[in-house]
Parts: sequence; structure tokens; C-alpha cells
Amino acid sequence: MKMLPPSVLEFKSSAEERVFRMLEQIKFGPADVALHSLNLGKHKYKRWGEIDFLLVTRKGIIALEVKGGRVACRNGIWEYTNRFGEVSRRKESPAAQAVSAFFSLMDNYLKPRFRKELDGIPAGWALLFEGIDRVVTVGTSKMPELPDEITGYKPECAGHNTFKAYIDRVLDHFGERERGTSQQIPDGLISDIVSFLRPNFEQVPPLNSQLQEFDKELCELSEEQVRRLDELQENDRMSIFGGAGTGKTFLAMATARYDAAEGKTVLVVTRSRFLSSFLESHELPEGIRVCCLDDLTAEIAENGKRDVLVIDEGQDLCQIETLETLEGAVHQGLEGGRWRWFGDPNNQLSSAFHFDDFAYDYIKSHSFTRRLLDNIRNAPPIVESMTSIAEVDLGTPRSLGVGSEVKVSRVGSAADIPSRCAAIVAKIVSGNQPVQRSDVAVLLAGDVAVQDTVEELRSAGVRTEPLSSRALSGRKRDCVLVSTAEEFKGLERKVIFVAGLGDCKEEISFKRSAYAAFSRANHTLQIICTEEQANLLSKLQVERERKKTIRQG
Repeated sequence: MKMLPPSVLEFKSSAEERVFRMLEQIKFGPADVALHSLNLGKHKYKRWGEIDFLLVTRKGIIALEVKGGRVACRNGIWEYTNRFGEVSRRKESPAAQAVSAFFSLMDNYLKPRFRKELDGIPAGWALLFEGIDRVVTVGTSKMPELPDEITGYKPECAGHNTFKAYIDRVLDHFGERERGTSQQIPDGLISDIVSFLRPNFEQVPPLNSQLQEFDKELCELSEEQVRRLDELQENDRMSIFGGAGTGKTFLAMATARYDAAEGKTVLVVTRSRFLSSFLESHELPEGIRVCCLDDLTAEIAENGKRDVLVIDEGQDLCQIETLETLEGAVHQGLEGGRWRWFGDPNNQLSSAFHFDDFAYDYIKSHSFTRRLLDNIRNAPPIVESMTSIAEVDLGTPRSLGVGSEVKVSRVGSAADIPSRCAAIVAKIVSGNQPVQRSDVAVLLAGDVAVQDTVEELRSAGVRTEPLSSRALSGRKRDCVLVSTAEEFKGLERKVIFVAGLGDCKEEISFKRSAYAAFSRANHTLQIICTEEQANLLSKLQVERERKKTIRQG
């Protein structure tokens, strides 16, 4: 069956996901469609969230209610136990839910619009208990409200063939109720019904609502982060490796706070002055100091060695001469002192500075090493986009699927990029439900001037400023930030616009530019580029898939 919408932001349960996958594999005619409202489950403007799946097929129309987990009825109260052991209770039975949803849809939508066309067409409701047998638990009744012909249980979900037989049974049941006058739905009518109903099912939440949901998830510690924090406190020297989005900077600052809480003095070092300014702008305990590499020698001379050294964006600091400078920043040096090194193993793409393998080996040989496997910052579509351009390890997205698709806008020439970008940005930061300007950044590959882009955005009525230490310090500023992708390293925004991708003739440079820019986006990524740049992105994606297929074969 064709599924509409074709993808799900978040499955509310494993039962709904399993039914979704089985529906994809069955059909009764070439035009069959299953409308689902799973994407609308948490939003107040949901109109048909009570219908899990509406099947529109040649044989008829079925509203399918899906219940997962354990289900029981005690003293007239229905209890639903999910996979986490959480119990919810409702007086209304699942059968009553299914029936009321079906008649509400028919009476308020389908009959007023298709009364004549639906005459004699089988239509009804069905209830599926995906995870239980007919008898729920000892001492509970069978569920008499729906006959076996239209009630499904665990055996019906053994596979898509048994599931198809169940749906067939339901359709036959309602066909028989038409007293032999039932007829099939023409493919054209299926298309008309689906087109009429689809807006009520496929109402994607506005971007600012999605961002609020995603922001909550970003603030929650993953199990992996908790384990790494415990290990960081137990070990004097640790090197943590993780691709873009795995939360290295978050862990770096968290471990610094833990050490400071124990009375230790901590120095956090990074190469980027902008990143150090951003980290320093947060309210840090008295024992923590942040500085960039250019200021490190003066910092050591003025304040001496610290009890703990934290090195962030370590791939940019992986040179022998740099390690010699870092050696003097911590008591007992790098071989005997307490330090933490956080770096990206995708050093070929993540670092614009010389990367010394000997220095890298030195770091690993003198520390307890761990690799971050969870991507806690980037939505799945963004991770997919980054992995499609190069052999990179970005971890597994923790997000439950929240995140808009990655979009590519093509322009005729590089000179057209700033104005097109300004027009798109202006649209999303204005209107009835605008995205906050402070959640947006425009990143450039370097071949588009920052100031030119700032002026284009301002001309389009967008409050904008270039990246600066002032822009990153203190309170969040109500402005769209504009920066080169390289200078934005270590920083992030919920919504990133990438304005240009650099020279297509230098493939490694092109990949580095894309990696640096794409990885800064939490939730939404939009790329404005030339035809040539877009074609190279597509080519890299095809090559990556081909290599993946060869390895799997």
C-alpha cells in the first residue's frame, strides 16, 4: 500500500511501527492508500489523531485502531500497559474509540462530499491488539464488543501475509453487510477521497513547534553520556573520540564542572577564539578558565599550571609543537597529569589544520580511550546527508525522528546565492509562527563574502550580524548569525542555511566544507548552491551508496 504521509516523525509505539511496515507490503489494488495520523500525535491542531490508519482500497474503506502492549478490562476500566511498564486507564473502550472515530469521519467528511459515490461501498472499522492473544490475562473477559471478523490479535501480526488475510476478512465482513450490493471503489474515486482527506492527516507541525520539541531532547543526557561522565571522573587521562554531533563539547564542559566542584582548577583549551568566547560566556564556576590556543602561552605565564586540562576540538590541536605547549598547562604534564582530550576521528574532514599522526598516537597511548557512539545533536536527515558525502563516523542519531528534511535550492551562479538565501531566511523568520532569529545561522564556504550576505539579509528585513565574540557573549541575541563554516566550528544552531559549498574541482576541500557546515545544524538544514555544487553532492551520494552495496555484497 502507498503510505501517506510516506514517513513518520515519531512512532508512538512499536505496535504502530510494525503495522505501518506490514501495510507497506500488502495491497488489494494498484491505487490502495493507507492514511495515517501518527505524525500528529502531540500537536493540538491534530484533527484525526484518533484514527491510527485509514485504509482506502478497491474493496472498501476501513478505519483501523491499533493497540499495543498489554490490554485488560477491570470493572469497566480499560488498562493499557506499555513496554516501559507504564499503565494508562480509560473508561472508553478501544472499540468505542474506533466506532466513534469512524462515524465522525464518515458523517462529517466523507458522506457530505461523496454520498452518491460511496453508496454500496463497504466501509467500517476494525480493532487490532498487536501484542496480545484473545484472552488478555487470567480473570478478564474476552472482548465481546467487536466480533472476531473485525478484531485482530497477535497471530494476525505474525507477518504481512497473515495481516493481509486479517484485513481481507474485515473488508469481506463489511461487504456482506451491504446485502450483496457491495461494489469495488474505482481507482479514480480512491484518488479523489485521498486528495480530499490528506490535508487532515498530513499537517506537519510548524517549524517553531518542532524546534521546541527537539530542544527538549537536546537537553536530556543520554545513557552513553552518563557512562562517559562517570569514567571521566574515575580516570586521570582520557581521550574521547566522536564525530560531529556526538556531544564532545558538552561532555568537555560537564567534566570541567565536576572537577571544579571538587576544588580543582581547570583550564579548557580550544583553537577557535569564537568557541572559547562562547564557552566563556556561560556562567562557569570560579575554578574554570577557558582560553584559545593563541592565548595559551600568556595564560600559563600569568596563572601557572592547573590541576586539570580539558582540550576541546582536539583534532585541531594535534601537532607535536602544540602538545609541547599544552604540556606546560597542567601539573605533572601530559604523561602524569590529569587531562581530557576530545577530538573528531574524521580528522581528514574535521580539521583545517595540519594533523600529525605521531601526536595523535601519543595522545591515545597515554590515556584511557573511549568512542562516542550516539549522535545527540543532529536530526537523522542531517546525519544521513553528512554520511552521504564521505566515509565519516557520526554515531547513531538519538533523536526519535524529529527533524525536517534536508533541502537543496539551486541557483544559476555563485553571485545569486546571497539574495536567494536572504529571501528564504526572511520567509521563515516572519509570518504567523516565525522561527526565532537567534535559532538561525547562515554559513558560508568562504567564496561568498560574509559582509555581502549580511547586507542582503538586512535588505530583506532580517535582523542580522556577523559572527563575533560580542555576538556570542552574554544573553542570546535576537539576530541571525552569518559566519564562515570553519569559524563556526564547535558552535551550533537549530536551523542552518549553507550558502555555497566551495570549489567543486577540489573534492576533499568540497567535502570538508560540507562536513563543517552541515554538522552545525541541530534540526533543519537548507543548502543554497550552484547547479555544479548540487550535482557533485548527488554524485558523492551515489558513490557512497555504491561502495556501501559492494561492502554488503
